[in-house]
Amino acid sequence: MQKTDIIRDVTEILKNKFNVQVEEIEHISLLDPAIGMLPRDLFTLFFDLESKYDIKFVESDVLDKRFDYIDELIDIVYQKIIR
Repeated sequence: MQKTDIIRDVTEILKNKFNVQVEEIEHISLLDPAIGMLPRDLFTLFFDLESKYDIKFVESDVLDKRFDYIDELIDIVYQKIIR
């Protein structure tokens, strides 16, 4: 799987499930008021991605990185898939 596939999937989930459209993924926080997601939405996204990619996030994935940043989130998913 390519990183571009993950970008497409994540942006599609954001659009279809959370009604969030993003044009740019670099250094964009999903918790930015302009985006409008709430922390509980991130929690839901967390489980959606685990299910979609058959991966498991660990506490350090969320605490050591900016899980709310789209590009960081995509990197975390990608790293788990290629392992």
